[in-house]
Amino acid sequence: MNRTPHMMHHRMKMLVQILLVAFVLGLTLPVMAVEHADRVAINGKFYTVNAEQPWAEAVAVKDTDIVYVGDNEGAKKLIGPDTIVGDLQGRLVLPGLVSGHEHPLVTAAFAAALQLEYSEDKDKMLKAVADYIKERPDAARMSWGGSYEGRVEIYRADIDKITTEPFVMIAASGHGAWVNSSALEALGVTKGKKMPVDGFEYKEDGTPTGYLSTSAAAMYAVIQLELIQKDALLENLPEVIAMYNSYGFTAVYDAGTPPGAEPVIFDAVSEIEKQGKLNLRISASVIAQRPIHLERAFEILEEVTPKYTSEIFTVRTLKMHGGALDGYSAPLLQPYSDRPDYSGPVIFPVEVRNEASIKAAKLGYDIHTHVIGDRAIREALDSFEAIRKAGLDDVRLTTGHSSMVHPEDEARYKEYNVTLNTYATKNSVPDETNELRIGPERLKYWHANRSLINKGVRLAMSADSPTAPLDPFLQIEVSVLRKEPEQDSALHPEQGLTLEEAIYAYTMGPAYQIRGNKLFGSIEVGKRADLVVLSQNLFEVKPEQYHDTQAILTMLNGRIVHEASIDWDSPIEDFRFDACGTGGLDHDHKK
Repeated sequence: MNRTPHMMHHRMKMLVQILLVAFVLGLTLPVMAVEHADRVAINGKFYTVNAEQPWAEAVAVKDTDIVYVGDNEGAKKLIGPDTIVGDLQGRLVLPGLVSGHEHPLVTAAFAAALQLEYSEDKDKMLKAVADYIKERPDAARMSWGGSYEGRVEIYRADIDKITTEPFVMIAASGHGAWVNSSALEALGVTKGKKMPVDGFEYKEDGTPTGYLSTSAAAMYAVIQLELIQKDALLENLPEVIAMYNSYGFTAVYDAGTPPGAEPVIFDAVSEIEKQGKLNLRISASVIAQRPIHLERAFEILEEVTPKYTSEIFTVRTLKMHGGALDGYSAPLLQPYSDRPDYSGPVIFPVEVRNEASIKAAKLGYDIHTHVIGDRAIREALDSFEAIRKAGLDDVRLTTGHSSMVHPEDEARYKEYNVTLNTYATKNSVPDETNELRIGPERLKYWHANRSLINKGVRLAMSADSPTAPLDPFLQIEVSVLRKEPEQDSALHPEQGLTLEEAIYAYTMGPAYQIRGNKLFGSIEVGKRADLVVLSQNLFEVKPEQYHDTQAILTMLNGRIVHEASIDWDSPIEDFRFDACGTGGLDHDHKK
């Protein structure tokens, strides 16, 4: 039959109307010209994090992309002779999880170190170091963990009794360290000598004690003693990535590596990517822990940003560091409750922070600030206000560790389009030390997530691993209940998130933060096939059961990068869920 221009116009008009109706009704039509999909998953409960279509029962994947989201019948039309079909048997599927602040690269760099179980027992920590040196005489001369800084009294003489070689005991937070006399000597720390960064503690007579109270000092020691080695990174990073995949992560913001270690670390990451082993999207940053680091940070960003631009590995963020409450290094608006003569240091003078922030924004770099105390947060927001008033609207701005947002500053997040990076375990409920530092009045606005959400603030969840448990389902539980599983009472439970809000904060929130929101963070046609299948349906269990959840399958770019053993039969070979493959540094995290 011949088609007249009028008939063709009429058919085109009808097609447009059909598409418009489908859009209005929230229906999903494959928008890609795909005859057959590579993979089709049916009978699932897909929570898409897409407000236009929150739930679906089937998804189809072609190459790296999602090409269909909808019901089973629609998905079955895309099944061809070579399509791999998986019956999810009603399991919950989320977008691949995204974290707004972790340290996979530092974890890999320090994986060669002795990993100390958390303890504020000085003798237990020192004995573990002594045993480590005796049993592994050729191992890296450093440890990670034990106590937070400021909570145990370990000095140079204590470590001198164990070893005469330089040794660095890095605190569990990464915000401090303890070193022995030979380490101090190698670093050039002597009586009365001014060091390039703060944090080297001295006795009244000017003698260095061996206690390093800031991350700037701790990381300075690590770099100067050349404790980070590329070979260790190449060996350990794939295993660290497998650990992230085992929790359902497909993307992460890496919140900085020790200043000076970037070339070694970034080259190792790039090499692993070329080997096809980088199964995690990593958006990395260059960190300035103090003003002295800024000039070099900009030089490194200028050098590396054009080199690392793939979808899997990018470097385009300047992170400006701050302090922590434990060592009294977090800037506060009012003095510390247990130290009424001191409100914290000036880490970045206001004019320095503003100048650096404007410069970074003009150069096209995103900015992530480590700010815990209410004064540090306010100063960061002041600099972000200056950026927006300068018309620099494209740059992504984030405050990290933001535990104490003063109520007067909450609305500024939405006003300046700033992402707030928040935490749960070891953070939503402060321990006795932090309560002592800030007192009851400031505790009222400690991680006030409900107040922030109600003001339209975008949250990006994380754990800040390895300083806290990476497990996102534990983090979600604590963010909802405002208490950890072993705790009887909650801190300001009215500030808890809903499950939907917590999931958004582990998907689209951080995806926006790292410029991935158009590629991943939700299950939508045209986005990358980053998915995670869960062992239980979070929407059907009590919040106190969230932490029992396991990621049983993780998919990145349409490839399965993690599978866990569960008690069910694989529906079809190559789309199976019964193969062992948990991998990672903590294989037993969900047994």
